[in-house]
Amino acid sequence: MALQLQVKTLKGKTIKISASSAETAASLLERLATPGATAQSADLCLLAVSQDDQLSPLDDSMTLSASGVADGHVLFLRQRHHAGYTGFEVMYQPTDPPFGTPLVQPTPPIAAS
Repeated sequence: MALQLQVKTLKGKTIKISASSAETAASLLERLATPGATAQSADLCLLAVSQDDQLSPLDDSMTLSASGVADGHVLFLRQRHHAGYTGFEVMYQPTDPPFGTPLVQPTPPIAAS
């Protein structure tokens, strides 16, 4: 069964695309990553569908019909967050200055005579 879908990209552009209900989210992402469709590569993005006023990411290995995508749905292209990004919060403690050592050192108070 052919589905007529709209995909909203990261730059706000809307792409109309036809897909099979048996197609996986990964194969749809590959088609969207073709030159001219979007500027993002497929491994950096994921597709999400709006369900119950929340964006739910689609599993790359599941078919569109198994993910609950129906004809006329609007899918959202989002940036994929890799597990490596979480290491930043672990490496730096909240007490560390955000940009390293301050460039201007505070001047010591002048002793009263």
